[in-house]
Amino acid sequence: MSKASRNRSKASEKNAQQRAQEARRRRRRQQFAAAQACRAEHGQTSEQTIFHIHAHLTVVVDGAARQVPAAIGIPGAQPQSAAQGPFISSGTCFYWLHTHAADGIIHIESPVRRV
Repeated sequence: MSKASRNRSKASEKNAQQRAQEARRRRRRQQFAAAQACRAEHGQTSEQTIFHIHAHLTVVVDGAARQVPAAIGIPGAQPQSAAQGPFISSGTCFYWLHTHAADGIIHIESPVRRV
């Protein structure tokens, strides 16, 4: 391999490393911006346990029960398999009102105790 060829190869490798580093920085900035937006809209990046209650919601349309979907209030939801069906345990944001599964349970959570 010639010296010029080795130099091009090193430059190409350095460029690839720089692109990968910039992509990581861009992802971190996007994640930070998403977390800031989440907090601004009364959400958190994780679930809250200071004030955490559950309520059950049944929606009836023309006499027929309708399913309350999973992942309401959890943008970027990542479903996991569970015996009862998909369960959402992570996402980019958890709004104070959200659902983990299509079981009708509404999670009401806040980082402060309120009544």
